[in-house]
Amino acid sequence: MTFETRKRNRPIATLIKWYSDKESGKVVEARKEIQHRFDYLDWKVQKKILMAFLDAGQSDRQWAYRKIYRQWDKCFLEPIRTLWEEHHGNICVWSVVKYFPMDYVKANAELIEELDGYYHLCMRLAEDPSYAIDRSKLNDREYLMVMNNCHRKVNEDEAIDIFFQSVYECWLDDSSAAILLSYKGRNGVLSVFDINAISSIRHVFYTMGFDHLVDQINEWDRQQMSTVYHSDEFRALGKEHLDDAEFQEKLLAITQKYIMLALDDKYVPGF
Repeated sequence: MTFETRKRNRPIATLIKWYSDKESGKVVEARKEIQHRFDYLDWKVQKKILMAFLDAGQSDRQWAYRKIYRQWDKCFLEPIRTLWEEHHGNICVWSVVKYFPMDYVKANAELIEELDGYYHLCMRLAEDPSYAIDRSKLNDREYLMVMNNCHRKVNEDEAIDIFFQSVYECWLDDSSAAILLSYKGRNGVLSVFDINAISSIRHVFYTMGFDHLVDQINEWDRQQMSTVYHSDEFRALGKEHLDDAEFQEKLLAITQKYIMLALDDKYVPGF
């Protein structure tokens, strides 16, 4: 039996030296091997590598930003602050929002929101109980996540309204429904939870301790699925000679009809 000869690992100190010396002619080779071995190195070595990458070009800095965000250490505070204030990078900002002092985040809130959106900024600022959340800038799942993360109470009536309003909005959006149909095929009727946005809201309810609300919406979904399954339209659908696209289009229309009928009128304006 023959075995392929493997290349021996070079000392990591040598690779860092090659990488840091832009005149070495071995920067590309060193970068490739460092990035390949990075996750298996000692943390002390990883910090040296990240510092070297922060002192490099944009693409290498972005690689380092992602690693630093997941492996934060206070030693990165000043380098990240300097790079953020110089470049205002849209990946660098992740660590600014999550790890920098609250006063600094507040002072840079407008620019942070412009680069990273309101959700992550709000998730941090809402740690301060006095911070007023701008509900209009959050979708329903984001709002629930912020409230749960910051230990703010959500009224159960508000939570159930959010769920059913989201069902209405998502199931009228044919693009959302088309995504689920692309993998659902002809495997029975559809659940409202086949759309990820709806399933995510149910998951947040679990984390918020709204177990009885989860039971309530699960039962509501089972009933609407049963209604579709026993409907004349669904039974007739199985007898028609349709290609997959035609079948899915009709199944979606049937499902949308019965979901809309199952929703309380206050969630379905003009239906």
